Amino acid sequence: MPKSAEVGTRPWSSVHLNAIRGAAALIVLLGHTRSLFFSSLTADTAPTQAAANYVVRGNRATVGEVAVIIFFVLSGYLVGGSVLRSVKNGTWSWKSYLFKRITRLWVVLIPALILGISLDLVGMHLLGSAGSIYAGPSSSLVPHDLAARLSWKVIAANALFLQEILAPTAGTNNSLWSLAYEWWY
Repeated sequence: MPKSAEVGTRPWSSVHLNAIRGAAALIVLLGHTRSLFFSSLTADTAPTQAAANYVVRGNRATVGEVAVIIFFVLSGYLVGGSVLRSVKNGTWSWKSYLFKRITRLWVVLIPALILGISLDLVGMHLLGSAGSIYAGPSSSLVPHDLAARLSWKVIAANALFLQEILAPTAGTNNSLWSLAYEWWY
């Protein structure tokens, strides 16, 4: 690609791939919130089977599942490409790589932890009445051990990308697993 087709030091293709990756992330977000806000769209599945909405069934996958795959593939390509360019230029170092990586992921993870935990605490306090997702039976939306999933040990493990390794995801924010996967990949 000629220099004139670049924005700063990023080729236009990276800008477009990042835009596609961002769109995939939004699709994933909508997929995760679908059953919370639009339960009628998942009414064909029993509450105990709601998690099956995110598992590939036979040869079919949901749009959200495909978006997760697209997001991870593009992330790997973009991160791997930047590593290869810095190695080629002789500027690569573990220290720089790890600092950039943890900073980029913490910019997403820390606000997600704070917001998710805050919403869970408010929800448990204000929405504990009958019929609330916080008062109902355990499901894929609200785990039976929610209070334990809001402990400092669980929160610290999540902040260190150890969710689903040393601790469950914090609170009801089951989607935090993806940030641990992205860190360890």
